Amino acid sequence: MEITAFVSSDHAHDKMTRKSINGLLILVRSTTEYFLSKHKGAIATSTYGAEFCAMKTVVEEFQSIRYMLCCLGVKIIHG
Repeated sequence: MEITAFVSSDHAHDKMTRKSINGLLILVRSTTEYFLSKHKGAIATSTYGAEFCAMKTVVEEFQSIRYMLCCLGVKIIHG
């Protein structure tokens, strides 16, 4: 089974509060398994910081889904 993850972050998206917005999408085969789009609670000081926070979140969710599938006996394709 193939797992694909997409992540995006928009640094200082909100012009008033300067808070970033993150978007995550994880697909198992071609089915959406996890989707998240939210404003961050803290203000990131750089684009790098905003992207790093978004990547941390998607990796945590990706590992959780991968572990669940492995526990169910599903073979994962490594790429």
